[in-house]
Amino acid sequence: MGNWLKGIQKKIVKMPLWILITLVVLFVIRMILPSICLFFINYTLENKLGTYKGHLDDFDLSLYRGAYQLQGLTIEKRESAVEPLLKVKEVDLSLAWRALLKKNISADVTIDGLVLRLADSSDEKAKQTGADEPKKNWEEVGGVLVPVAIETLKIHDSAIYFTNRDLKAPLPVSLEKIEIEAKDLRSRSEGKMSPLKASAILQKHADLKISGSLDLLANPLRFDLDGQIEKFKPNTVNSLLRLYIPVDVTEGELSAYSEVAAKDGVVWGYAKLIFNDGDIISLGQNYIGVKHFFVEIGTAFANWFLQNNDNKNMATIIPFVYENGNFNVDTSEILNSALRNRNEKIKPRIDDIISLEGQEPITDPKRILNPNQNLEDVLTSRAGVPSAGKETKENNKKKNDSKK
Repeated sequence: MGNWLKGIQKKIVKMPLWILITLVVLFVIRMILPSICLFFINYTLENKLGTYKGHLDDFDLSLYRGAYQLQGLTIEKRESAVEPLLKVKEVDLSLAWRALLKKNISADVTIDGLVLRLADSSDEKAKQTGADEPKKNWEEVGGVLVPVAIETLKIHDSAIYFTNRDLKAPLPVSLEKIEIEAKDLRSRSEGKMSPLKASAILQKHADLKISGSLDLLANPLRFDLDGQIEKFKPNTVNSLLRLYIPVDVTEGELSAYSEVAAKDGVVWGYAKLIFNDGDIISLGQNYIGVKHFFVEIGTAFANWFLQNNDNKNMATIIPFVYENGNFNVDTSEILNSALRNRNEKIKPRIDDIISLEGQEPITDPKRILNPNQNLEDVLTSRAGVPSAGKETKENNKKKNDSKK
């Protein structure tokens, strides 16, 4: 052992002085840099936010892979007894080497254990959404935590909670087990979109899934997304439904399927809502006011009248367009699809009729279900029955062929 140590000492003695100095400097930087970064981040979190403040427990540096980790991030409202707005177990940021080869400096970011708690209230002190903090403040804090562009984003085992603190028992709406992955946000080929997929559990029982692609480099933003929620039980959020609508649900499961795209500042798509085995009014129903009574009666009647004759579900399709700050839907198609569902079942699925490929932005909600078909054609063709439009085209073709 002694000879081995003497050999190392001789090599160190023979090493050029500039190399020794460089190694010592790097060692000192490695030792003190985490403390300096931690101090700077905590100073920013404490002094650059107004309504809120933040704290970071630890900062680790991994020079060998060009990475650092933020551990124990908390952001909370000043002078408030509510739970923190944001808590994050760990953020790992590492240099995206594949992007660097394309002369793009960006990072792969993995967020583990993020918990976001949003709260509404008539009391501003109890209200907590983050919207009461100037946007520039959030941008400055975000720029300190993640100072480079993001190439790949992964969010693991995270959750979002929302509640209204004016309720006597403010049970939160929960979105848990959130998993998000978005790749190639900066270094993809020109004209290509970045893939995105996400999943979560709503109210501890309903599956939420989102998939598609987006282009963060486009201005305005471009995206093409599909989403679905299956077997959500609305009665688990009755306290919020009574407060905001007001209505409550006794039984039933709600499933939703949607496609949405954005291009050139226009967002268009549809939402398909299917309410299975629904029951609105229960025996001994208590009403919180006249409005609640009439809304309950109206909703119960609609649920009974619009139910499908075979499977007893109520369904509708809502085409929508958002452009220049205006959100528009076609109420005639909403009602038409709900009426037709009584006899022609709306399929519980995504129909693949919205796409950015070869499709220009649609600004008229009437044309969303299919630019060249009316609602009747869409419903019948989705059910595997030739539509009236298709039959007409086929008949005309046969007549032309016979004339020839």
